[in-house]
Amino acid sequence: IDKTFEVVNSSNNKVVYTGEIKGSISNSTAGEINAYGDFSDLKAEGTYYIQTKNLGKSYEFKIGNNIYDSAFNDVVKMLYLQRCGCEIPADKGGDFAHPACHTSKATIYGTSTKIDVTGGWHDAGDYGRYVVPGAKTVADLFLAYEMNPSAFSDSTGIPESGNKVPDVLDEARYELEWMLKMQDKTSGGVYHKVTCANFPGMVMPQDEKDELIVSPVSVTATEDFAAVMA
Repeated sequence: IDKTFEVVNSSNNKVVYTGEIKGSISNSTAGEINAYGDFSDLKAEGTYYIQTKNLGKSYEFKIGNNIYDSAFNDVVKMLYLQRCGCEIPADKGGDFAHPACHTSKATIYGTSTKIDVTGGWHDAGDYGRYVVPGAKTVADLFLAYEMNPSAFSDSTGIPESGNKVPDVLDEARYELEWMLKMQDKTSGGVYHKVTCANFPGMVMPQDEKDELIVSPVSVTATEDFAAVMA
């Protein structure tokens, strides 16, 4: 492993700091060697990258007093990029852009009944949509807005931006409207999730075209649904 590292100003590619790489350990879980280098003494504002002789360049990063100012907007925009059932255009989605996906009706597990459950957010690691984590996320958004409404803007760059409603509430509404579709109209219970039978692998959402399956009503989904709707 390299013994030293350099911090480089990306605007002029000049080395502004050289430090020592320390604490080398074997990370068997990841199958790699991990070490660290401390450049806390570098205080000048700017955009930088780290380089070493053998490992090449890192991603660029910033040093400054206001680098986290967009954190709230970034979180709301991330949820928008997880939207299912609608187009995410290139000018708003970048690498996450895709046409409308998962628009077909879904079959309720163990039956031949098909229902419309379009909408909602894709989950973290797949394109399934889950009532329980969705309800928890919406609850967190509501609590954050209730505690500090001035922190949230109407200009994060989602389709509803500029409608005089904070984008965080528009985004929560998108998920809640999907959750309403997940409620059984007879019993009032709520279906647990909608997914395909198998994980599709590393594909874009519009390329997952297997049959959509709605899991049975669950107590957990029903209770979380009732709580967040309240």
